[in-house]
Amino acid sequence: MSFVAKLQRAREVLEQQGRLSVRALGRELELRGTELDELIDELVDVQGVAVRDGSVLACAAPVERRQPVPGTVEGSRVRNEEEAEDVTSGVLDRSRERRVGLEFESLNLATLSRAALGRGDAARARQLAEEAIALGKERGQKVLVQQYVALAYALCAEHGQRARGAVEDALQAAAAAVAETGARGLEPLIAEIRAELARVCGDAVARGHHLREAHRLYEAIGATGHAARLAKALQV
Repeated sequence: MSFVAKLQRAREVLEQQGRLSVRALGRELELRGTELDELIDELVDVQGVAVRDGSVLACAAPVERRQPVPGTVEGSRVRNEEEAEDVTSGVLDRSRERRVGLEFESLNLATLSRAALGRGDAARARQLAEEAIALGKERGQKVLVQQYVALAYALCAEHGQRARGAVEDALQAAAAAVAETGARGLEPLIAEIRAELARVCGDAVARGHHLREAHRLYEAIGATGHAARLAKALQV
């Protein structure tokens, strides 16, 4: 698959679903069977294309602090997060084993952080996010927006309002990275976590403001899946 084709495919997935489809990946794994190694390599490559394009918005949905009930939509969401964690762990392990795609190791750790948070392990999510940030800094990477966003979500879930200062520090670092690198496609992530911080602090007015801003930014970059998701949240 050519670079342009991979870029287009990455955009299509993000626009249609607003996040990477773990179930679709699972179906492709079943269909391709013996070509698992090749598929993992392609996944790393396509992920890299999307990152370079500044359009990766996977796992951006806020995680609610509720216990999932088996057999319900919430229970299914947690199962999906577990699947996401398994798939991302496989990509990360293969990347480390083959010493390819290591430039995305920090981002993959951030994705694991969001998956851990999705299944209710806020402490593990925070640890993974901190590891992602430390690794990114060690390697001189400048675009650590999703890593800081993952940390902010984990802190909100783990400590609530008490973590306000630490969350704001993480968001300030994320905003600075966007300003320095021009990665405007990641601005909606920052606006959305600001809404989550407002929620845990009990500020409904600020939450609504930041959700509307995130919705506007998602629409501006053509992330229709995320825009539709926030439109529903704003109607509640």
